[in-house]
Amino acid sequence: MNDDISMVMENEVKLIIDNGNANAITVIGAGGHILLASENDGLQWKIGDHTGTYSLPLSTHSMQKIPLGVTITEAGSADGTLFISSYETSDDQNTPLPASVTSMNSSIAGGEDGGLYAIDRFWVINADSYTFKPNMTLSFGYDDNDNEMGIENTIDEPSLVAQYFNTMTDQWEGNEGIVDFTENSVSNVDVLGSAFHGIWALVGYSNPLPIELLSFTGRYVNHSVELKWSTASEVDNDYFTIERATAEFSWKEIKKIDGAGQSTTILNYQEVDYHVPNEQLYYRLKQTDYDGSFEYSEMITINQGLSDQILAIYPNPVGGMLSIEMSNLEHAELKLFNNYGQQVAATYSVNSMTGRIDVSQLPNGLYFLECTTSSQKSIKKILVKHQ
Repeated sequence: MNDDISMVMENEVKLIIDNGNANAITVIGAGGHILLASENDGLQWKIGDHTGTYSLPLSTHSMQKIPLGVTITEAGSADGTLFISSYETSDDQNTPLPASVTSMNSSIAGGEDGGLYAIDRFWVINADSYTFKPNMTLSFGYDDNDNEMGIENTIDEPSLVAQYFNTMTDQWEGNEGIVDFTENSVSNVDVLGSAFHGIWALVGYSNPLPIELLSFTGRYVNHSVELKWSTASEVDNDYFTIERATAEFSWKEIKKIDGAGQSTTILNYQEVDYHVPNEQLYYRLKQTDYDGSFEYSEMITINQGLSDQILAIYPNPVGGMLSIEMSNLEHAELKLFNNYGQQVAATYSVNSMTGRIDVSQLPNGLYFLECTTSSQKSIKKILVKHQ
């Protein structure tokens, strides 16, 4: 695309690109303009298992260039498609919201409405039809004029970060990227395929956080969950509240732990949630100040050891018979997929604690072993390498 081309897409128009190479859209000179009217207008790019940097010459309705960069750092499966859209909202309240977004509550605004700290634009990047999704790094261009910075907004541009909407917690989370407010971009936003989030906004909020949370982790131990977290600093921190939820996401208060009040050194906390329900669990921290204001941490997931269904696989790399040791006697099905998401061996039914798959006829390469039981699914990487 060059400067002579402007492409306006509205009324749910999708441009389908069958070529998965990064140069399927080529920007010539200063590049052209792609204008998208809503989250339902966009590019449906069949990238599959390709890698590279995909540059989209997006523009605002005032023809300000806001390029979007998508760098695939680790390929997904061959059957996948990226749907990419970005649209300017109609007011400083960020309406209309994307269909799956319920609020502008933001973790960096203390869990309160962060709409006035957000640029008046959303980005939608959905990974569709992938057996396993790619890892990628994003770069967002933005317009620093009034039409997207807003008249009533109180955006602190040097503090801009990328946030994703978490549908499980109904708020914007993350503190991603590096802002260059002279070039109007937020770059180096890493997205893992295993924890993919598709709806993004740029938020600039300069108020100091009451705590700087370094880590929040948990693990399942003997029918209980051991939780640990660390803070680098604390300002007016009255107490923490541990909250737990199950699949219905009805949050329950578990315990309150006193905060340090004021601290400029690293502090470590540890608590145990005893006799937990036998199902997948979710935890978050609620931090409350002396004045009663509060904010939530990001949510963590505890699988109660379910991901350890496969205890060991050997040899790996393998050229002949692959052995799989299971953690219990529960009936399991074993499937082997290649790097394109295609099943390459018959499904094996296993009723013992050891399974075996013959890979001697498979070509060298990376494969994925899927183990499915009535309660879980585990996936392990296998490298087939013949001598």
